Amino acid sequence: MGKRSSIRRQAVPSCFRIVPSTGASEASTTAAPVQSDRRRDRLREAEAEAQQNWAALVETRAHLAETRERLTQICEELAASQAVVAEQRAQIAEQRAEFAAARQAGTYSSNRIRRLRSKVRQLYQDNAMLSERQLSEALQTERHLRERIRRLRCKVRRQSPQLAQIPELQRLAAEVPELRKRVAEVAAVNVAALQAAAAQSGPHGALAGAVHSVGNALEAATQSLVLSIPEAVVTAAVTEMDVSGKRASRGRAVLDALRALQCYALDADPGGDFRHWCDQASGAASYPANRIAMNESESVLQDPELRKERMFPVDPVLEPSGQQLMVAHIRLSNGAAAPRLYFFDDTRGPTRKIHIGYIGPHLPTKRFQ
Repeated sequence: MGKRSSIRRQAVPSCFRIVPSTGASEASTTAAPVQSDRRRDRLREAEAEAQQNWAALVETRAHLAETRERLTQICEELAASQAVVAEQRAQIAEQRAEFAAARQAGTYSSNRIRRLRSKVRQLYQDNAMLSERQLSEALQTERHLRERIRRLRCKVRRQSPQLAQIPELQRLAAEVPELRKRVAEVAAVNVAALQAAAAQSGPHGALAGAVHSVGNALEAATQSLVLSIPEAVVTAAVTEMDVSGKRASRGRAVLDALRALQCYALDADPGGDFRHWCDQASGAASYPANRIAMNESESVLQDPELRKERMFPVDPVLEPSGQQLMVAHIRLSNGAAAPRLYFFDDTRGPTRKIHIGYIGPHLPTKRFQ
């Protein structure tokens, strides 16, 4: 027994050893042989179980060491990834700073254009129906330049901070001074054209003084490059409006309305519809906004007969059928006839013109017959 206990102590760690008690050893010397064999069997089973537990513990320790090694490797990879992310963030911050600088340059250009636009709009107020071709060509060039600046600004805005191409931004920034110079040249041409027309325009100029009838006003307006007035409209207006005693006053009213429509059409950036433009503008070029209606009432639009009264002939380029519904109108004067001028704004459409559909007495409505 002493030799076997020594062997077991060497094979099993102390934490799993089963040390027989002294009392059990003494009892075994006196117990029967059968009880001694049973005790030995139980000791063997306990020893086998302890060896299995020890093997499981060794395996668990090996697995734990492997897990620790893997965890260390993952921590190293995470530290490397964090370093890469920090470097990319620094690059993004640098690109954002460059993009902000380019955007600031575009903002300065926009402010300059806004000031030029304000100056040109002020000059439009003194413009009339003379020197139209020169002014139209200058405005067309200005529109082209402004559109190019807008496209360049949109192109810069679309550049993502992470994908911004610095050489392209530098090239665009280099074009801005040249574009500013060309816009200034166009503005100078506009000023010259307006000054040339100022001597014969305005509410008391030579053109206003020469108007003595509606026919005379329409004869001058038909020369406009941005107004489309069919011959049938001119004939009907002269027949209905040129009556004795009111020819001159109605002629001046028609001329003022057509002049305002023309100046609105020539404005590169009116900022809204005709009524809004007149509400913001002032001087001879504008028209009282409270005498302008951009739509008809629902009772008129829902009535087929009244709606048909407002279908007028137009250029087939505008409407292939040759007939266009016109609801925007100008109140030319008061009185029993209460004459009106109906128009259709296509300044942003294919014809780039304002189409005049009717000049004559008040058209019928539910309340006005």
